[in-house]
Amino acid sequence: MPWPSRWRRRGAGWASLLRVPVCPVGRLIRGRAPALDDPAAQRQGLTIVLPGIQGRSFAEYDLAVGLAQGGVPGRITVVDWTSGWFFRAFWHLRDVAMHEAGGEEVANLVAEHRRLYPHAPVYVVGYSGGASVALHGLARLPAGTTATRTLLLAPACSPPIDAAALADRCDHGIDAVCSRLDVPILVGLLTTLGTTDGRHRPGAGWGGFERTDVPAFREHHWRPGWVRRFHYGGHFGAVNRVFAAEALAPLLLSHRASEGAPAPRANNLPARGADAPSLA
Repeated sequence: MPWPSRWRRRGAGWASLLRVPVCPVGRLIRGRAPALDDPAAQRQGLTIVLPGIQGRSFAEYDLAVGLAQGGVPGRITVVDWTSGWFFRAFWHLRDVAMHEAGGEEVANLVAEHRRLYPHAPVYVVGYSGGASVALHGLARLPAGTTATRTLLLAPACSPPIDAAALADRCDHGIDAVCSRLDVPILVGLLTTLGTTDGRHRPGAGWGGFERTDVPAFREHHWRPGWVRRFHYGGHFGAVNRVFAAEALAPLLLSHRASEGAPAPRANNLPARGADAPSLA
């Protein structure tokens, strides 16, 4: 367990939950997350965290700290692909040129990391609108360059987007985390304002993507057991610090077992996909 006591665990989970209404303030407050963005640690691995349309916030900081606490090695950097202004969040949602520019930055970071540290892992984690940026990044990787694994958390793109086609851009595929309870954001907001690709319909993070027949593409759908990890089904559950440490980090690192390295257990993510990792 990554917690010194159950009270610290509960405190971390509730702190993440209670910070949701003021999450944009996080960009103004230095905490542990910026310290994880240490280039000196990159030789052990690199994790690129892409925030939602609100930009850098408490949500992504909690996600980064949770991943580190769960054992994800090396440098964990939050790459803010937005304008940096929270009040332009809806513009960030629909600005495809901004998504593509963010994707280009992600591709460059992955390629440069692979050049410098070819044997160190590089993970891409996109949350909400950042999931679309992650997909743009994978699509722009140079030939022969791959990420190690990609996580799409509550993706705000539309279900017809063929994320599965990009699974071969990752050594160990793509995992999408979805929730049917994420109605206010992924159904209400996106049906009204549009998804990141401009369709007025629920996002893929609500019911999943249309294409799931690629073995290296896996979906994990919310179930009541996730409540124990402080994921109550809403839009911010996937970035709760406890959920990140106890569910996402083991999922991200599950490939290490096949490589002879010990991997943390994650027994709370039901998977859909022919090649889904065993989480029982």
